[in-house]
Amino acid sequence: MGNAIVQPRSGAGGRAAIYVDGPYPGSEETAAELATSGFGTVILWTLHVHENGDLFYNEDRIVSDGEYCGDGTWPAWVKSLKTRKNSKVGRVEVSIGSYGAADWENIESLVNRRSADGGTGPDSILYRNFEALRDELGVDVLNSDDESCYDVNSTVEFARMAEVIGYRNFTFVPYEEVGYWQAVMRELGSLVDRVYLQCYAGGSGNDPADWVDELGMSVDPGLWCKNGSGCADGDSPEAVKQTLEDMGKTTSIYGGFLWRYSDMRLCSAPGRTVADYAAAVNSATRAKDVSTSAATGGPGR
Repeated sequence: MGNAIVQPRSGAGGRAAIYVDGPYPGSEETAAELATSGFGTVILWTLHVHENGDLFYNEDRIVSDGEYCGDGTWPAWVKSLKTRKNSKVGRVEVSIGSYGAADWENIESLVNRRSADGGTGPDSILYRNFEALRDELGVDVLNSDDESCYDVNSTVEFARMAEVIGYRNFTFVPYEEVGYWQAVMRELGSLVDRVYLQCYAGGSGNDPADWVDELGMSVDPGLWCKNGSGCADGDSPEAVKQTLEDMGKTTSIYGGFLWRYSDMRLCSAPGRTVADYAAAVNSATRAKDVSTSAATGGPGR
């Protein structure tokens, strides 16, 4: 596999992540299901950055002018994913962007804007809004779902700003444009500790082994759970487990992710619950202690 640098196992190794589209502001039932399902990482999808720097969680504005203005109960809901009794969640990420959205173009414009609130310094609108987001929600990591902009310089500057604010790491979920992600990784180094590779929909032809070679680190492949009319599309937990195990025969696979929570709920059935999907990923990547491995450690079309 060339000169790829593969991430070493820590402890038992393995990890399972889930992209959660919504819910906002979230219910007790949903928080309990996600926290105890066996997914060690929850990725909240998706955050939109508007031209003026306002942050929206899907259709709802949650941060403006450096102040949280979203639902008052949501921050506690997000924090409870890690703190509630018997939780297996050790890491919460917020994903920025989606297919067809101009979020990363807006970030590029704001980074390069020559005005008092432009750039990425402490007085900039990006800094103040993302600081408010972290302070209010307590999230660990920012995740990029850039599917159109692909500007290396503004991405790197933004990620470094996020590190200064206190976000622990910067991750991304690519499906194409490997050269862009490779350039970002070269600049950011260990700040990027995970790559969630889309292996469904637009990324269905992706081979994790190829991306490991190009990026020089392991990737966590992502698959789409059962979805669509009559839940006829996508993968069952058994198929997820088999696919990840097959991928692991050609390159080292330490984790995987599932897209997406709302489809899991709609297509839930005996043997096809959220917990069943988490177990499939954990089994395929040989995780034993999910919470420990998660703590150390969207995009669909």
